Amino acid sequence: MSAIKIPLVLLLIAVLFLCHPRLVLASDTVAPVSSLTLDPSSPDGLEDWYLQTVLAKIISSDLESGVLKIYHKLNQSPWEYKTFSGSLNTVINPSFEDDLSQSWQLVGDDPGFVDREIYFDGERSVNIVATNILSETCWENALRYIPADPWDTINSSLYLKTDNVMGTGAYFKIYTKFGEIKTLIGESTKVTGTANWQILSKSVVLGTDDLDGVYLSLCLWGSGKVNFDSVYSATVAEEISNTVNISSSGLNTLSFYAQDNALNLEDTKTATVKIDTKAPSPWSDFKIGDEKGNDHSFAVFIKIADADSGLKKGYEKFQYSVDGGVTWGYYSNLDKCSGNFVNNGWVALDNISYDGANEATLETPVVNYCNSAWKTCKSVRFFVRDVAGRDSLKDICINGPWFRTENASIYANGAISQGGGGADDTASGLIISRTTVSNVSSGLGIILEYYKHKTAPLSFVEMLSKTKNVLTVSSFPRSSGAYLINNDLTIGSNTVPSEVKNGSAKVVVFVKGDLTVGYDIDLASSGAIVFIVAGDVDIARTVTKLDVFIVADGSIDTTYNGNSKSDSILINGGLVGKAVNLSRQISSKQATDPAEDIVWNPNHLLYLSEILGVRKVVYKEL
Repeated sequence: MSAIKIPLVLLLIAVLFLCHPRLVLASDTVAPVSSLTLDPSSPDGLEDWYLQTVLAKIISSDLESGVLKIYHKLNQSPWEYKTFSGSLNTVINPSFEDDLSQSWQLVGDDPGFVDREIYFDGERSVNIVATNILSETCWENALRYIPADPWDTINSSLYLKTDNVMGTGAYFKIYTKFGEIKTLIGESTKVTGTANWQILSKSVVLGTDDLDGVYLSLCLWGSGKVNFDSVYSATVAEEISNTVNISSSGLNTLSFYAQDNALNLEDTKTATVKIDTKAPSPWSDFKIGDEKGNDHSFAVFIKIADADSGLKKGYEKFQYSVDGGVTWGYYSNLDKCSGNFVNNGWVALDNISYDGANEATLETPVVNYCNSAWKTCKSVRFFVRDVAGRDSLKDICINGPWFRTENASIYANGAISQGGGGADDTASGLIISRTTVSNVSSGLGIILEYYKHKTAPLSFVEMLSKTKNVLTVSSFPRSSGAYLINNDLTIGSNTVPSEVKNGSAKVVVFVKGDLTVGYDIDLASSGAIVFIVAGDVDIARTVTKLDVFIVADGSIDTTYNGNSKSDSILINGGLVGKAVNLSRQISSKQATDPAEDIVWNPNHLLYLSEILGVRKVVYKEL
């Protein structure tokens, strides 16, 4: 018996396919095609703005070798990609470029043709032209089904172009085939009307039943004309898509493209998504105008900004309250506190000065706030709206409490706000918050909201562990050094020794509990006190001066047991805590004098850094 001779070239091809499962034929010169769907599918705000995070789903298909990678780039971030395997398109004659025999066949009463004038890919498509709105005609390839097994995931898609389609619509169906038994297992959404080329996609998971494979039917159920092209279907381990989370406020640009297994690259596509996740803010620079006739009649001013969609003109207004916020509205005679009181009514602003589209200064007309009893808070409420449709309200207690920091910036992992508004800037430096900033002003003119970098001071335990030669004591120390008090500490009239008050002693006191400050701490210029507190810090309303720096794991309250007769307080040092409550309200008119005046004094921290030996870390944290 003679030996069977197999050409060497066939052996080489077989070996290549075994060694390189992604090896594709050189005839695949067509790039993949990608489309984008958004969730939510349409903006939920005004003027095409989204008010929430958007999920952008990139769906890709390739008619021959299958999709290898989907690339995407969001805004200024670097390009990223997702790799796929087993996405080889198994539809026979997907772009209708070959003879239709033994692949696509027309089933139904309406005519359908190979269209050489209208196509999405290649030079042909197929169409169906129907006049009976109740009839259904389909192109299907049941003779050349796609081999599949139970529990396989089948991803399918196509492009279609509709012309005056009426009735149920144009769509595609997915069938399983087992011998002569055909079972419908899924269908795409249905398209009616007139529309240019668009993609339809559908994924199904096969069940446990025996089957030979699956096939597609491209259908028109109704009247009109539809063209089908670029049909894709594959058995894959995962959907040929990539979802990108778009959450940044402002105008976002998403770029994307796909690459197939023949290394064909799709042209880059781009989409823009506008997101506005917060209402207009910050409110800042609240000012009281000149008095008109008496000390309780004046205009007030405030600035408002919206960095994302911008401010919507024509919605600015205000109302006020003269009874501590019980009722809001306005008197019909604004400048006389007389006439009818319009409950919940709003008044147009006297002047609105815009600085571009994102910032404005609002000015009320002169309002008579009825009397000079400032102990009862008299408040003004402003209203604005941004282009995306978000509203913002701001209540200001006129002559209410405000605070000031000198030679320093303010940073908070939480919100920064104050109830009143004063004559000076809140901070001479920057104002930075991880969340919102409201009714404060910066001497540098720089206010940063939603700052992404989170910093945190060293905790009580961390600082204590880094400090050497800590002495445990039961009362306030008299000489320089680091000390630990294992209980709560209350500062009375004689708690701080004269050696520390009047001398040059520098002390770091760790308080393993709460700190209550009931009396002033007035130091000589060469002295320094730093409190490191494990609990909360309460500063009595009668305290008017503190030459200290306080770092607390808990909250700091400068108005402990305070009321409307509290005194203003000067702090030469600084405050760092989980929360800092600066709501002290003094009895006098507060338009010119802050309730809390915090002057940055680095002497305390210079000594603390020497004790800890981590000066660089301390400066970075604070």
